[in-house]
Amino acid sequence: VTIDAEILPSIVCSKTISYFARGMKKMDFDVDVEGEYHGFVSDFRLDGMSFRNRNDDLHGVVTGRLSGLPNMQDIRVDADITDLNFNLEELTGLIKGIVPGLGADLGRFAKGQRFDFVGKVKGSLNKLAVQGRGSSAIGDFRTELDLLNAIDRHRPMQISGNLNTSSLDVGKITGSGKIGPLTMFTRVGATLAIGGPQVV
Repeated sequence: VTIDAEILPSIVCSKTISYFARGMKKMDFDVDVEGEYHGFVSDFRLDGMSFRNRNDDLHGVVTGRLSGLPNMQDIRVDADITDLNFNLEELTGLIKGIVPGLGADLGRFAKGQRFDFVGKVKGSLNKLAVQGRGSSAIGDFRTELDLLNAIDRHRPMQISGNLNTSSLDVGKITGSGKIGPLTMFTRVGATLAIGGPQVV
């Protein structure tokens, strides 16, 4: 059955989705959504789908394709993200809702600072490429990152790629007054083991 629908303001929660996608049983998220849906249950396109986390003020708009449901290992995404607005505490909460038990806690950084992001995500949930640019009152950044093993139960999540900053106030991010605005190009790599040490 092909579905073409304009979705009026609705709620999507992981508990409901987990009934037909068992791999999402341990996930925990609730979002308000509104936009257009085209395709099948297992292979569909979202057009201008706005979302807002019901637990905080993280919000944005997604346009793109998602396929492979209900098997989490088969899910592939190819989407543009616009108007994404968040702070790092909200972003951490969303990530941990999708990847339960993840040790990284970005919420301790950039306290009180909000970021805007525009970019693209493409790939499977275990090999997801994220490219885009972000801005904030404390500076700007660009990313070309690969996120690996996000839903792999046997291997830790890994992040690698390029991160560029433009007058990004590192002191305000870390809470230290010893470092000011920084413009740099760097190659990053990190392993975020479930149950491992916190990022400090």
